Amino acid sequence: MRTLALALALTLVAVPPARAHDDAPTPTTFSAARAHYAAIQQALAGDTTDGVADHAHALRDLARAASADFSAAATGIAPDQAAACRKLLPHLADAAVELAAAGGDLDQARTAFAPLSDAMISFRAMVPGDGPRVAYCPMARHSWLQDGDKIANPYYGKKMLRCGQFSDGAAGASPPEGETP
Repeated sequence: MRTLALALALTLVAVPPARAHDDAPTPTTFSAARAHYAAIQQALAGDTTDGVADHAHALRDLARAASADFSAAATGIAPDQAAACRKLLPHLADAAVELAAAGGDLDQARTAFAPLSDAMISFRAMVPGDGPRVAYCPMARHSWLQDGDKIANPYYGKKMLRCGQFSDGAAGASPPEGETP
């Protein structure tokens, strides 16, 4: 419990949390994770790794703390998703560790971003309410979560910033319906 409280307190100081949905009175693990993930996505779309390792470490810490002291309400998920979320959190932590290990190598960070995105997309599917949309890049053959209505491709950055499309529907790294990998 103390670890979770510390992780959430550090998150609140480091990054203002995004809200999982409008009536959420306090930040949840998902909303805190979403804020760190969005910062990583924006950095990669901007062709930089500045802050990526720090945000990846924060994601790792959030996922580990939530896994150790699990609460569906604190996590932000629908109560019927508890078992799936318990299984997902270690994968989210592992993906964050891999991304942090990429260091300042932009290509490695982009490669490691795909499994992190898969985990975050799965996490997003468990959260009630509206949230970031799933975007898909047919060139990279990977999905990611995207806030807003403007594509900002983290896999190619500035050289193909608007490459991609929103896939309104199934979460995951699979292409939108009708698209082949």
